[in-house]
Amino acid sequence: MVAFGRRYARPGIGDVQIRTAVGDAAGDIDTTAARRIAQRVADEVGEQDAQGIGVARHARRRVGLGDAQIDALGRSERRQLDDKVAREIGKAHLDCIQVFDSNGEIGKRVEVSYNVEHDFHQGLMGECKKTKDNVSDWNFHHNIASCPNGGQGFVDGAWGLCAVGIPRFQAVNNTYYSIKWYGVGSTDKKAEEGVVRNNLFVKIDQAMKVKDSAPAQDHNLIFQAGKRDASDKNLLDMDPKMVEPEVGNYRLQKGSPAIGAGADGVTIGALEYPNVYYVDPRHPAATDDGFGYAGQPYKTLAGALAVAQGDGR
Repeated sequence: MVAFGRRYARPGIGDVQIRTAVGDAAGDIDTTAARRIAQRVADEVGEQDAQGIGVARHARRRVGLGDAQIDALGRSERRQLDDKVAREIGKAHLDCIQVFDSNGEIGKRVEVSYNVEHDFHQGLMGECKKTKDNVSDWNFHHNIASCPNGGQGFVDGAWGLCAVGIPRFQAVNNTYYSIKWYGVGSTDKKAEEGVVRNNLFVKIDQAMKVKDSAPAQDHNLIFQAGKRDASDKNLLDMDPKMVEPEVGNYRLQKGSPAIGAGADGVTIGALEYPNVYYVDPRHPAATDDGFGYAGQPYKTLAGALAVAQGDGR
């Protein structure tokens, strides 16, 4: 497997796997230099495909074969809205990614995957309203987006993904937890070719906001979240049995109805089951106090082994 520009080894431990970064760190970039990242991407995939791509702190990119495949975020920075920060951002949104064709921005064939985002206003604030497809073909998969600290001095997440009029928009196998307004939405007829599939929506006012049954949506599990606009092709009111989501552990427990219930028999949500733990000491968000996600891996093998051989979270 390749993630964040690194090769991963996959030794198994019982029913779990630990993936450790090995080899060189191809693709590493200064994580605080968003403009530098954009230029590197532009150099490799062309200005036409790279313009308008917003990147947050701790950003990374992966350029794949053919069209651009970009891991746009590693982990969005948790930021408390105290008086100083509130004055700094003013009326602006604290979004992980923004792209607007109305501003002349272009973002085509973009993949955003295996990231951890939290305490934001929008995970994506994207629009394609003024042009046919200057912002198009965005693929979000295996991301975790949550705002569990809303009302406690942190940002209340408004949208997990707001993709207004983005043709061929895809949101597949993501986990959305504790977001104030909507998990995923698009309110434009150009979303007809889009897909919302295999996502986990928990503790959200409304899981999806769509217009006239577009984009297509199926095999999403919705629990403690509004079901308006959700079709009967989704799993409704089923407890996914996450381990401890209130502290950031979104892994599934044995017996979860999400396991193997997605399209083609995959597990619903961003996380695999049996559990897979990532180890990467070079990742800017690496910590042994976390849960070993690809976008927030363990810093040491010992940290992963302690969990994998212990309670198996």
